[in-house]
Amino acid sequence: MNKVQPNQRLSNMETARIVAMAMILIGHFILYSSLWNGSDFISHQDVSEPVPAIIFILFYSICVVGVNIFVLISGYFTIHLTWKSFLSYYLLCIFYNGASFLIDVFLLDGFSTKALLKVFLVDKTVNWFFRAYFWLMLLSPLLNKALEHLSLKELRIIVALLFFLNCISGFIFQEFNTNGYNVYNFIFLYVLGNWISKDFRSKLFSGGKSLAVYLLFCLLNALVAVLILFKSEYSLRHVFAYNNPLIILASVGLLVFFTRLHFSNKFINVFASTVVAALFIQQVYFKLQPVIHVTNTLLTSVLLITPLLFILAFAIEFPRKQVATFIISRVLSMFQNQSFLKSSK
Repeated sequence: MNKVQPNQRLSNMETARIVAMAMILIGHFILYSSLWNGSDFISHQDVSEPVPAIIFILFYSICVVGVNIFVLISGYFTIHLTWKSFLSYYLLCIFYNGASFLIDVFLLDGFSTKALLKVFLVDKTVNWFFRAYFWLMLLSPLLNKALEHLSLKELRIIVALLFFLNCISGFIFQEFNTNGYNVYNFIFLYVLGNWISKDFRSKLFSGGKSLAVYLLFCLLNALVAVLILFKSEYSLRHVFAYNNPLIILASVGLLVFFTRLHFSNKFINVFASTVVAALFIQQVYFKLQPVIHVTNTLLTSVLLITPLLFILAFAIEFPRKQVATFIISRVLSMFQNQSFLKSSK
């Protein structure tokens, strides 16, 4: 097999980042469709037509790996935290928090001092993903130091232990981290992604085999979801937890598939750096829907609104990043004589 050049691997994984974000957006549209109505608590009493429900479950099972893929990529390359990257993430969050706040002020709930303060607190960001990822960023230097000093044998043991704690004890026995919507699952995924980058050999899984693994576990999870929906009194919330072992294994399969691709594209690398903003914009879109009285079918949401969110993110992020870069450079220059900031230059 041909050796993957650094710029090729970057394009491969940046493509995975774009696909993962598309899955997250589409998954949210499924949750806000006529079947789910913004909640994943549905049970068979809520379903009037079985066929659409099964189709939605199948598509959601395919898309639910998006969040895990996004974090696995961070572990695959590791997060290199500096003051510059920290401030960049902080300004990203408060920019879109501010946009959401202004919509509340002028179109919805009106002004609130408490809401204004939350604009500047990343830990109060409206979407849980950004809150959890913020803590993962802060923990990344410690995680990186530990990962650098672990042998492959030790890393495998750590991955196995975290899998048991996160997926078996947590998901199956509901004793710890019951759903994976938190930094604990992100830490596991970060370590898992790092192990994949070091320990997975091309002979283990070809691109086709790893894609088959992804689809197999997605279909198994969809089957479990259908059986739970129509053959039990339970809701679907639990089966789509991010630390569900089936979802974890499907995520690994899809990530490995992208590592087996060989191509390079500068536009993909640039475009991928803007897609995370699409998730913020989608939150704003959901907030505006009752005000502007827009109702979309799942098909138009996937084929029209999702690409539009990516285009808006791309268009907004370029000027926003330039302003953020200017602000960061000024802030850092103010403290350029401080030894604890010299490493961020």
